[in-house]
Amino acid sequence: MRYLLINILLICNITSFAQSKGDSIYVVKNVGDIRISNKMELQSSSYKPQEPNKVVFQQKGLNNGSISAEETYVRLIIETSIGTRGDYEKLGSTTPISESEMKELNEMLRQSLISQFKGSGMKLITWHGTSFKKINGQNCLIYSYLRQLRDNPPVEVSIYSFHNNDRVHTITISCRKDEKKDWWTILTNSIKSFKITNVR
Repeated sequence: MRYLLINILLICNITSFAQSKGDSIYVVKNVGDIRISNKMELQSSSYKPQEPNKVVFQQKGLNNGSISAEETYVRLIIETSIGTRGDYEKLGSTTPISESEMKELNEMLRQSLISQFKGSGMKLITWHGTSFKKINGQNCLIYSYLRQLRDNPPVEVSIYSFHNNDRVHTITISCRKDEKKDWWTILTNSIKSFKITNVR
């Protein structure tokens, strides 16, 4: 079992984790660490093929085909896109942005999302907007929305983007709108714990 767990961690770009009563701290390779509720699990390759530079956490039991787990939906996804030095702001920098620039950025992100959804069966129901925030001492761009895939239950989504010089780390959290009271605090607590240790 321990050998299987180690293999899963390596496949998922997780180098180690420490478990406690209510949650676990995962170390994401070449990124940093994050605290995840034990109500969630690391998605395994047996459930879905894994992608480089991407780590997915989901409701516990889904890897094993639990019927109760399949009746809900929750995700926390960490992705890293790597460019070249200077492509993005440094992690600790704070470049001022005007109100007009903020409005332009907000509309650009909204239109980009609408374009992404075209032909996918996904639709944007509500755009909640864009903001900048400092999380755990790290500057972050956040945008949120409500979306729906065909006739499935609507899903709340928030995307947190951390610029880090030659790369950008993105965390996407999502759950069904009618289950937000059960999951949103759990997901946002994980976001608050996220710490980038590979500062570029």
